[in-house]
Amino acid sequence: MRRQAPTYVLLREDARTNLTSIPKFSILVAIYFLIKKGGPYLVLTRLTRSRHRFTMETIHYILLAFLAYSIIKAIFFRDRSPIPETSGKVYKIANVAELRTILSSTTHVVVDFYADWCPPCRAIAPIFSKMADDYSAEGQLAFVKVNVDHVNDVAKQYNVTAMPTFVFFEKGVPKGVAVEGRNGPIERVRGADKPTLEAVVRTLASQVASSKE
Repeated sequence: MRRQAPTYVLLREDARTNLTSIPKFSILVAIYFLIKKGGPYLVLTRLTRSRHRFTMETIHYILLAFLAYSIIKAIFFRDRSPIPETSGKVYKIANVAELRTILSSTTHVVVDFYADWCPPCRAIAPIFSKMADDYSAEGQLAFVKVNVDHVNDVAKQYNVTAMPTFVFFEKGVPKGVAVEGRNGPIERVRGADKPTLEAVVRTLASQVASSKE
């Protein structure tokens, strides 16, 4: 049987040592082991259920450990690999000229401004790809992705400051889309707002279908 680290044992519920007598470094190391084994929630659960008496100083160090863990995880362990594209109907542009070509040849264009390091961008990507598969229409409705880190001049041109941001174009220029049940036209969608994005795309697809009749 694998032996548990002593510092981990100190924080178990059946430990009899008063936590206030444990060196501060041991407290931080113990929290590290608990985080590796089950995350911050497990740490809080074990500490809350324990019979130890905590001083304000001890609680202060525990909170600092949580803060350090969150910051380190956000900075060093964020997924920065390229977001995979599952649809063959999504255009991933490499420069401004490519975007201009699509805008000039397609009536309606939905542009997704994203970044690989952005978790909401990664979450909404499969939904965007599925909409491209379902609603793309040659010369009528196209779906485009712009990586703001690779083509940042496009993001600046359209005043994109948050990711993901979805901008809707009609005949080459940004234009709001009037969606039934919404107050005023929707000019852009900021964040991974799936319901709003889907509502706009369905409206555009309906307009395309009507124009073909």
